Amino acid sequence: MKRVLSFLMAGMMVLTVGACSNGTDKPEDGKNTITAGTTMASGVGNQDLDIYKYTVDVEELDGFARPDEYPWIPAEEFKASFERMKDLNMNAEIETYQDAVDIFGVEGAYYKNCDYDDGMEKYKYFSWYADDETSVLMTFKVNEEDLNFFAWTGAGIN
Repeated sequence: MKRVLSFLMAGMMVLTVGACSNGTDKPEDGKNTITAGTTMASGVGNQDLDIYKYTVDVEELDGFARPDEYPWIPAEEFKASFERMKDLNMNAEIETYQDAVDIFGVEGAYYKNCDYDDGMEKYKYFSWYADDETSVLMTFKVNEEDLNFFAWTGAGIN
């Protein structure tokens, strides 16, 4: 059962990443611009970008683009949080963005140019980063005032 669920989650992440990609390896200017906002995220569904504390300004999802001001999570803490996140996910206990913040102990970095909106549903992407270059990308479905957990994928960690 876990294997089937893992394949389904991997398939959803491929679709999620593909939806944000424009088919190129880098933005047209050949570089990524990373900025940081000033306020915390809560009730973040349909509000302005200024509510996100950390933002990544890229044209497509890039797990290596990270905000300079991001408070790197120590590697051992990140691994423990990642394992907890996987366990909670397998038990369907992660429901909202705030659940992810509670797991990792810090706001995620929002990919501000990568929202996916098909007219009926909208998705937003956030990453959490460890100080050893590992990270996790999480996809959240926008629901009026909340972000509901949809899928995740790890980079450099499994």
